[in-house]
Amino acid sequence: MALRRSVPAEIRGGAFRYPIRQVAAHPLAEACAILGLAGTCPRPRRVPVIKLKNELWNDLAVRPGSYKKSHQPGLPTGAGNGIIAPHLRRPKVLRILVLANQKGGVGKTTTAINLGTALAAIGERVLIVDLDPQGNASTGLGIARENRKVSAYDVLTGEATLGAALKETSVPRLYIVPGTIDLVGLEPEIAARADRAFCLKAALGGFLEEQTRAPEAERFSYTLLDCPPSLNLLTINALAAAHSVVVPLQCEFFALEGLSQLLTTVEEVKNTLNPGLSIHGIVLTMFDSRNTLASQVVADVRGFMGGKVYETVIPRNVRVSEAPSHGKPVLLYDLKCSGAQAYLRLATEVIQRERQNFGPPSAAANAAGALEPLDT
Repeated sequence: MALRRSVPAEIRGGAFRYPIRQVAAHPLAEACAILGLAGTCPRPRRVPVIKLKNELWNDLAVRPGSYKKSHQPGLPTGAGNGIIAPHLRRPKVLRILVLANQKGGVGKTTTAINLGTALAAIGERVLIVDLDPQGNASTGLGIARENRKVSAYDVLTGEATLGAALKETSVPRLYIVPGTIDLVGLEPEIAARADRAFCLKAALGGFLEEQTRAPEAERFSYTLLDCPPSLNLLTINALAAAHSVVVPLQCEFFALEGLSQLLTTVEEVKNTLNPGLSIHGIVLTMFDSRNTLASQVVADVRGFMGGKVYETVIPRNVRVSEAPSHGKPVLLYDLKCSGAQAYLRLATEVIQRERQNFGPPSAAANAAGALEPLDT
């Protein structure tokens, strides 16, 4: 096989024995077994991206059932923008997605920022909760450290409500609960509490009650939980509170080894803390088409995980790396770059999976614009 011969001998014949295809020796075999997937899953179909004739991004406020547009100041203009077709859009029922992977540097925070921005550009109202003590998601959205008076730490300790900690960003319809270094001390502080795994769930439960009383236009449709690069109590809180898990996976070998450990943790949380938790999808990040090994990783992950992998692949793009230093998502920094376009396609695919996997809520919930409460 041409791809296999191109892999260096020290990798191919060494202790890792990669990319040997036998299920028993492959780093994805354990992850595949956890999810009960066969090793020959078909590749998912390409996600259609519907474009408007008028491709001004600051006019992309799409309402269900129509192509009516309303001006949203503060968003850039540019061509080639994908949006969601009206029949794929969901009513405003809050969905909580957690972005988790215990390996650092795989693109969790970058995906949280830019997926949230893309969903907001499509017309969704999105909240990001920054649970990383480094606070990179907050920095990447332009929230200065001196402006984080109320943070995720205060929410988790019960000193403030989630609604009180919300900060508006430069992106219309996108809000964030900032993270601070105080989160480092959270685990020893709540370790003795019986409900230590449900602090975030309780805070979200109170927020949902507030949302049911809010006007429909002010209700959030997505909450994205950005986790730290470890399987600590912060990550467990996020998994216990979420509906689904989005797993960013870097297109390199070492990122594969931690996938089975993460999926094992997800299964344990599902069995003990959150029976409704599911894997929403695996998003492949930092893909370099010039790198043969990256292409092999993509092929192997798709072969083993099948439909669990998003069709959209996020390329390695210098504009994506530059954007956080300017306190902007890449969709604001350079809308036309390949990374920004990839995140727009990913947002399209997330909405489509929501529609396919969960379907529209009941007619009564549609009429009332109801939110799904969390049992605490």
